[in-house]
Amino acid sequence: MRTLSSRMSLGRNEIRDISISPDCLNLTTLLLTRSGTLVNISGKFFQSMPKLVILDLSTNINLAKLPEEVSNLVSLRHLDLSRTCLENLPEGLGKLIQLRYFALRGVRTRPSLSVISSLLNIEMLLFDTTFVNMELIDVIKLMENLKGLGISIKSTVVLKHLLSIPRLASCIQHITLERVISKDGPLQLETAMASLRSIEIQGGTISDIMEHTRYGCISTCFQNLSVVKISRVNGMQDLSWLVFAPNLISIHVMGPSRELQEIISREKVSGILNERSSIVPFRKLREIQLRFLMELKSIYWERLEFPSLKRVTIFYSPSSGTLRAPRLSPNILRGASSKKRKLSQIQHSPSNGKKRMAGESSKGPLISGATIQVPRAGIEAPLIPKNPAIQLIPAMNRKQKGKRASTPQQTSTSQQGNVKHKESH
Repeated sequence: MRTLSSRMSLGRNEIRDISISPDCLNLTTLLLTRSGTLVNISGKFFQSMPKLVILDLSTNINLAKLPEEVSNLVSLRHLDLSRTCLENLPEGLGKLIQLRYFALRGVRTRPSLSVISSLLNIEMLLFDTTFVNMELIDVIKLMENLKGLGISIKSTVVLKHLLSIPRLASCIQHITLERVISKDGPLQLETAMASLRSIEIQGGTISDIMEHTRYGCISTCFQNLSVVKISRVNGMQDLSWLVFAPNLISIHVMGPSRELQEIISREKVSGILNERSSIVPFRKLREIQLRFLMELKSIYWERLEFPSLKRVTIFYSPSSGTLRAPRLSPNILRGASSKKRKLSQIQHSPSNGKKRMAGESSKGPLISGATIQVPRAGIEAPLIPKNPAIQLIPAMNRKQKGKRASTPQQTSTSQQGNVKHKESH
């Protein structure tokens, strides 16, 4: 097989095994991505690709082995192996000294120290699923051309060591912290704030991300931060540092947590959010998910516009018994309504038990239900008051879903200003 093409894309295919030996002397870009069936690539497949610069094998979720012949692609500058199930990586990858971009996101293996230490021209290094240790950080700091780093850490000692190297800390774009325990104070991520694009915290005990007494002294902010995911973290009472993320797009916060009471604390930020301040939180926020946060009272203490908000998920679902629901009211979503509403849905799973949760009225919980009924983008919406009641459809079990098509729906409307709850009979 011979091809004169310089670019080739074989994405989203049903190829299971690649055993051919194509003659691709002019090929510079090969995109072989998003295949759920690919399990094997023969080494001879790469034998005649001397000019290959970009190789993307990402999202081949069943690809468990990479042939050693990949190490002979000495012109390679971009290698993406993200979201594969690779068990080992060829030791010869260290010969790819021209490599500038190396991604192993979502992969549970990582190159050996000898391989990493050979890739001194790397500019972007992403392996934010495999945990790093002190030795690996000491190797990475030798990469003088490094501009972006994606990393996963499960040790407070390792995190502090990383943040103590200013040049490395300023390169962090994606960071995952798993079961990190920081009882002696905030994590002090200020040194990484300039380049950070996403942060995920799973488990552990953390009081805060940064010292709130420094809020008024910070001239820069999390300018590039767009995604925040926090789950099962103890110790946090608020996430006020998010006000320094003007380009935030997505917030996912999952409990169980009986400590988190506010997303933005008035006490911590009111001093800097004055009339002269240019900080306006959540202007670009598209999605917010709040799950199992039993003490959460508010996102913000007063009316705040969410002009880009598309989706809100509020989820708390005790399986039985009586459990106090979060003290949420429609005011938690102040600003989500406007003359042309863009908000597409609110999802929430109410209690599965027969007993009502404390805080519910006889007509339904304080906030429950699934989908807020709003016009979609591009459709003219009627004029809506500034703080309208929120019309909700309760989540249905399987039996109710089966009856939905044949059973008429009745709408019961509560008093003005309360939640409108739509039920299926």
